[in-house]
Amino acid sequence: MEPYPSKSEAKISNQNLSDKKIVPKNSNNIEINRTDEPNISQKNPNRLISFLTSKIGIIVIAISIIVIAIGIFLSVYLARNNGNENNISKNKIFNDKIINNIIDKNSDYIETMKADKNSEKDEEKEKGKDEFVCKSKIPSDTLYVKKIDNLPEDFILGMDLSSLISEENSGVKYYNFKGEEKDVLETLRYVGINYIRIRIWNDPYDSEGKAYGGGNNDMKAAIKIGKRATKYGMKILASYHYSDFYADPANQNVPKAWRGLNLEGKAKQAEKFTRHSLQQFKDAGVDVGMVALGNEINDFFCGEHEWPNIVKILKACSKATREVLPNAKISVHFTNPDRPGSMMYFAKSLADNSLDYDIFSVSYYNVWAGDLNCLDQLNDVANTYNKKIFVAETQYPYTRDNLDYYPNKTPGYDDFLYYPITVQGQATHIRNLLNHIHGLKNGIGLFYWEGAWIGVGTKNYYENLEKWEKYGSGWASNASSSYSEAYFGGGGSTENQALFDSEGKPLESLKVYNLIKYGNEINTFEDGVEDISVNPINFSTFSLPNEIKVIDTSDQRSTRNIIWNGELDIEKSKNDEKYEYIGKADNIDIKCIFENNLNNGRRFVCSYYIGDKMLSPLLLKSMIRIREG
Repeated sequence: MEPYPSKSEAKISNQNLSDKKIVPKNSNNIEINRTDEPNISQKNPNRLISFLTSKIGIIVIAISIIVIAIGIFLSVYLARNNGNENNISKNKIFNDKIINNIIDKNSDYIETMKADKNSEKDEEKEKGKDEFVCKSKIPSDTLYVKKIDNLPEDFILGMDLSSLISEENSGVKYYNFKGEEKDVLETLRYVGINYIRIRIWNDPYDSEGKAYGGGNNDMKAAIKIGKRATKYGMKILASYHYSDFYADPANQNVPKAWRGLNLEGKAKQAEKFTRHSLQQFKDAGVDVGMVALGNEINDFFCGEHEWPNIVKILKACSKATREVLPNAKISVHFTNPDRPGSMMYFAKSLADNSLDYDIFSVSYYNVWAGDLNCLDQLNDVANTYNKKIFVAETQYPYTRDNLDYYPNKTPGYDDFLYYPITVQGQATHIRNLLNHIHGLKNGIGLFYWEGAWIGVGTKNYYENLEKWEKYGSGWASNASSSYSEAYFGGGGSTENQALFDSEGKPLESLKVYNLIKYGNEINTFEDGVEDISVNPINFSTFSLPNEIKVIDTSDQRSTRNIIWNGELDIEKSKNDEKYEYIGKADNIDIKCIFENNLNNGRRFVCSYYIGDKMLSPLLLKSMIRIREG
């Protein structure tokens, strides 16, 4: 037997006790009446403290405090309402001041928060612009680039990519310098391109919905390119032609929908189109930094030839731009800077008619415009009218080869070019043009035209033609002739001036946009020669040239003497079907042939080699004069 009850027994015992009602009794076994029981506080003061600190006690105390507070509030409220009206008015004014002060402080706080948030967004946006840019020198063992000193960080290094969507729809793919397939915009951003130019046509389709080609550059295509450029931190130059197809000095056709409208009607429609399309860019989140009003509008725009009429339409477009995108810059675009005084004439025409714009831009192709000095007249525009200056278009060929089975635009017969037709020559053209613009008053940058417009990669003309017609990846489709007789179907015609090869791989020349910031003055070598060919030949004055100018990769030119394998034989040179002369200028082998030309005359055609490498022949203005005489 256990001396103490077990746990189970104690539990049962306690349960039995709890079920019974215990009534106190006196010594005579008579129940005591509870009313006679002493007060708790009297019986045990500690029990009062225990009650007050219990949950029920705390609740009672809290309710009491609330009731007292309500009573005080009602007393004060009644006292105030029983006071005189002046006191009430004073109290109201005082209370209103407090409330307004609180609102003002909160409004300031909210505005500060908004500003901080916007600032954070701007910082994030600026950070995003640099995310894809190579922040160091991109190595090159073959490309010679001289550094451009003091080039501003915001200097425009621009690229026109208007045909991009049509190219991709045709199956074109692009790669980075590692040979990896990439979005071409990512590769461009990597080397430092910060602006993308996109041409915009109103309605580049015929009545059957067939596209005109040349990129099919409607707003749908423009927004696609714009969104991708914005993703990689690049701004957009929206280049409006105010036409359904290419606009240039000879072709400024009014959009089909505007035909028959008077000047007022065209101005109204131009404003409406500008406003609506810019709002589309804005809604799509495209970062439009600049808007170009027209394309190469030399004395001709939207069917108008008189400057007051031209500027009236431009004003409507400018007004819409300022209202939809107040931070975007407005440019006006001309060409033919080789004509002395022409740029000042155009700038004065805009000023005389009070056009609101920011930037004066020109096209520069040295095959037509000549050397860079023709751009110096832009200094007069900047000084007289305080306008920024940039070059809106340029190109340069890296090869003479036809890469898409359609004739190249450049080089053509008698085209004169200032650099060898090589990858190096292309890079030198870009570098020297950028440097020249940087040296102009208010010069802010350069756009390279259609740097990624390459052949569509098929094996013959007819397969290419099918893609050009279907996707608009040629310079024009057959449908374009319904809009203007000036147009007809064809291929790209400038693929030999792109900055990507026929397989979509970036040329070494694309690195120039990075290397101008660092320089890459590597060992030089011969890259081209000034051509000594002559066509047609005047045998009464002709003699074999005795020297040649050689161009190296640093654009330095040196004269070298030629030693021929024999004297000039006039009779054989005139009469033999082909008569050959061999010459040598140091390490350069020269091979020249007398042969018949297309006009039944004779020509002297030369080629130049160092070993197996053919040097690029460069035709200068002086040689054209020889050919003509």
